[in-house]
Amino acid sequence: MALLGVLAALSPKHTADWTIAPAIFGALAAVACGTSLVLLSVASFPRTGGPKGSLLFFCGIAQHDFSQFKESACKLTIEGYLDDLYAQCHRNAEIAESKFAWVQRALLALYVSAVPWALAVYLLYADAKFRG
Repeated sequence: MALLGVLAALSPKHTADWTIAPAIFGALAAVACGTSLVLLSVASFPRTGGPKGSLLFFCGIAQHDFSQFKESACKLTIEGYLDDLYAQCHRNAEIAESKFAWVQRALLALYVSAVPWALAVYLLYADAKFRG
């Protein structure tokens, strides 16, 4: 957001004051920064799908009222508990893998934005001084 804010602050107020190079580099930087923000949003979006009927996963627990949950938990065998635990651990690993993949993509987009952003800032600042 700060990178986009700097671009916005340095951008000319009137379209007639834009020159081609800062416009191109500014657009490339804005698209890459915006892409990074979208990918970070996808990464941070909650994944609430879990093992069906789980007595460990919060969504599975919330599907029952308290008395149903308590009764099911009391009837749970060691084998059933371990199966539920294994399924929950596996699901958590799937969620973590997905989130880290989205974070990697977001960081890549951020890194791609660095060069056009720096060039756009330099050119916009130089143009602002010239206009100023």
